[in-house]
Amino acid sequence: KDGTVLRQYDVPAPSLADDYDWGYVASDGDRLVGSAIRRGAAFRNFWGGSGAGWYDATSGAATLKVCSDNLFAVDKTSGKRAWDYSQGLIINSTITIGGGRVYFFETRNTATVGQSERRLGAAEFWKDQFLVALDAQSGRKLWEQPIDTADGTVLFCLAYGQERLVLLSSGGKEYSVYTYDAATGRSAWQTTLRWRSN
Repeated sequence: KDGTVLRQYDVPAPSLADDYDWGYVASDGDRLVGSAIRRGAAFRNFWGGSGAGWYDATSGAATLKVCSDNLFAVDKTSGKRAWDYSQGLIINSTITIGGGRVYFFETRNTATVGQSERRLGAAEFWKDQFLVALDAQSGRKLWEQPIDTADGTVLFCLAYGQERLVLLSSGGKEYSVYTYDAATGRSAWQTTLRWRSN
């Protein structure tokens, strides 16, 4: 009600070798679901440093995707970690929660995962990608599907609604829309739409 700080939680870092910040964070019942990003990976300048806002740039460094090293849930009251997931690099713009599950895309490409950078977008970044669903309470992996979509070099984001997952991916000039069954990860339908001309 008044902005008083009630509690503060350090990010549950996946490694002591690097410094981490909170990446994604969401309230889910009595827990916070969050992710850890290497310090310096988040976009902090509104304009992205190139004159175009990082949120709507169509080329250049402002279109790189911020990735997290892990995903976790912590109890809101105690701050204790309830679960932790770490396998590949998790694309922050695809983390979404719905239907008692946490969903995201991750790259498991070894060349990409082995880099120190966490703002990514090179060609190998779009290889070895998986759509993953975790149980929101236990963190247990419910399913995963290997995917091969249009490279989302400009835009790559995921949303949940009515037991469907909708992925929007764009590399320029058009949007590719993919839908998946949220319970199984199976592909439902896809289509392509051109960018609206100015």
